[in-house]
Amino acid sequence: MPSVFRSNVALGLYGAAMGAAITIVAMVVTFRHVVIHEHLSPYDFQTTVETLSANATEQGWNVSRITDMSAKTIPAAPLQLIELCHEKHAADLLGSHKRRCVSMMPCTLAVYEQDGKVYVAHVNRELIGRLFRSEAASVLRKVRADEHQIMGFLLDKEEVRAAAAGRLE
Repeated sequence: MPSVFRSNVALGLYGAAMGAAITIVAMVVTFRHVVIHEHLSPYDFQTTVETLSANATEQGWNVSRITDMSAKTIPAAPLQLIELCHEKHAADLLGSHKRRCVSMMPCTLAVYEQDGKVYVAHVNRELIGRLFRSEAASVLRKVRADEHQIMGFLLDKEEVRAAAAGRLE
C-alpha cells in the first residue's frame, strides 16, 4: 500500500473524528438550552419561591415539598427545589400500562441565586414527552401549559397568552 494512500486515509480518519467531536460538543451545548429552561425572576429569592408555590396551588397543583439545598452548594448560595404534583396529571401517567413516566414525577422547579440575580429553572417536559409518543406526550403538554401559568410572572406576556391558547410549541 503506498504511503501517500495511508497518509490520506489517516488524514481522513482524523478529519472525521474531529468533525464528530465538534458535532457532539455542539449538540450538548444546544441540548442543554433546549431541555433546561431558565428564567430570570423580577423578585427576590424568597418572594420568587412563595409566588411559585401560590401560583401552583391556584392552578390545582399540590406543593409536595420545598427542599433547601443551599447548604449543599459550593460555595453556599440560595437554592431551593419546589416539588409539585397535580393529581389528575399523575393519575393519567400512572394509569398507563407503561410506568416509565413515573421517573418524571413530581415536577420540580429549581429556584437559585447567582450573581445577585434570582433564576427559576425547569425541564421542558413537553419536549421530553415527545420522546414517548404516547399518552405521556399529551399529559406532559398539559403540564407545560400549567407551568406557563404558574411561572407567568417570569415569562414574556406573549408567551403566557400563547400557552393559554394552546399555541405554544
